[in-house]
Amino acid sequence: MKSRTLAKGPSLFQKTEMGFLLAALSGLLLFLSFPGYNLYLLEWIAFLPLLYALEGRSVYRAYLLGSVAGMVAVFGGFSWTVNLAVSAMATPFPFSVMLAVAYAVLTGQVFAVSIGLFQWCRERHRSVELLLFPVILVTVFSLFPILFRFKLGDGQSYFLQAIQAIEFTGVYGLDFVLGLVNILVYRLIQPRGEVRFTGLWIGCLLIPVLWFAYGVFSLGQWDARIQSWETKRIGVIQPNRPARLGEPQPEKGFSREYPLDMKLSEKLAAEGAEIVFWPEGHFYGITFWEDVRRAFQRRIRKMGIPLVIFDSTLTMRNGDAQYHNSSILLGADGEQQGIYHKIKLVPFGEYTPLVGRSNFLKWLLGDFPDSLVPGKQFVTFDAAGMRIVPAICYEPLFPRFIASAIGSAGQGKLILVQSQDGWYGKSSQPEQHTAVTVLRAVENRVPLVHVINNGSSAGILPNGRYRFRSPSFVRGAWVIAMPYHRDSGGSFYSSHPLLFIGLIWLLFSGCVAPGMIKKVPFFRSRL
Repeated sequence: MKSRTLAKGPSLFQKTEMGFLLAALSGLLLFLSFPGYNLYLLEWIAFLPLLYALEGRSVYRAYLLGSVAGMVAVFGGFSWTVNLAVSAMATPFPFSVMLAVAYAVLTGQVFAVSIGLFQWCRERHRSVELLLFPVILVTVFSLFPILFRFKLGDGQSYFLQAIQAIEFTGVYGLDFVLGLVNILVYRLIQPRGEVRFTGLWIGCLLIPVLWFAYGVFSLGQWDARIQSWETKRIGVIQPNRPARLGEPQPEKGFSREYPLDMKLSEKLAAEGAEIVFWPEGHFYGITFWEDVRRAFQRRIRKMGIPLVIFDSTLTMRNGDAQYHNSSILLGADGEQQGIYHKIKLVPFGEYTPLVGRSNFLKWLLGDFPDSLVPGKQFVTFDAAGMRIVPAICYEPLFPRFIASAIGSAGQGKLILVQSQDGWYGKSSQPEQHTAVTVLRAVENRVPLVHVINNGSSAGILPNGRYRFRSPSFVRGAWVIAMPYHRDSGGSFYSSHPLLFIGLIWLLFSGCVAPGMIKKVPFFRSRL
């Protein structure tokens, strides 16, 4: 049976060519709202052209229109995948561009599936169309498998009034409000004969009004609260090393026992830093070589402050060597006082899905795919009078993961993100990465320090404001006077990260499951 359409007779917007142009326009507006381009207000109307193009379309055509919008949005927003293909896999032009296009097509399916499902559902539940659109968007974006995970709300990190309420819902609530505003505006200017200001209309209009009202109020409250906090003098170093595969060699004038990072740390210690954070992106070998470990100990004792460094580490389990990417706390005496093994590994970067260590993939892609062993548990470092929760590179892309790391006992915690974004060149990727960590700070209402090998590194307050931001692609070392309170930290979301998204999943199931069941012959014969 063919899918039913929503209207009869083609209009200008229903013509095939115009429909695909409108879908592409939505894709353009979406990627311009991504971090790096920062035209974030466009996202509040970005779906309007696509919604116009959907009128009178079949579910299949809606899926195609969503594919076009998604491909344009992802290729524009993730154009740095071209740089990644070149630097990490040595893929020559034009094959690097072809890989980026393939990634855009595959990842763009998150939009295609969302739009196709929306069109299918609103044929059956027209009365709740206003809620269908945001519920389906949030559900699909939260469950769809994406290599470099992103949410619609990631682009709103500079819109501080829009992000405050995510302390209750996580970024999923912001995605919901974005979808709701888009379809509300569309229906207000393209009413199609509905009776407005029913209970559903009023309720849907109130949601963004209350969301922003709370944002304005909460931002002012947090600004006032943070002014009374003490400050911690936190050192961050930015070596600005080029990303490369294989075992890196020390810079000229330095050695394994005395790397550039240690000299920069000594400078910060002399300037009054209470603790220094190193970024991801270099191999020091303190768990491999005894002479390196002892040399680090001597230098740190002389400085008299703790360091949190990143290193590739080795452990033995049942006689087998296991390799990890790890965050390591070295106390003021130089001794190891804590270690966190990265849990969320990057597919095809730190492990190869399904096949693990594959000789064929190593031959095809070089040394890039490897199989590291993931950590098993979250860790909190106690250092410099703070409770530091380390996260490495890819991990802040997972909001529920970070919320679980903070947990219900968030008081006095600070998130440390250690990253190496040099693989992506001078692109929008570091900006996107930092924008994501801004949302993690607000979701969990904790301060956050993001230290990136190539920059820009940042100190972020619990309300999303930047306390410090370094320039990108320069070598440097800075001391951040970071506001901190030992009794502040944690949020409703960090205590209940599944509550809001679980409710959305339930609403989605109530809309989609009955229609799906009716399609199954066994159930259809009994209904």
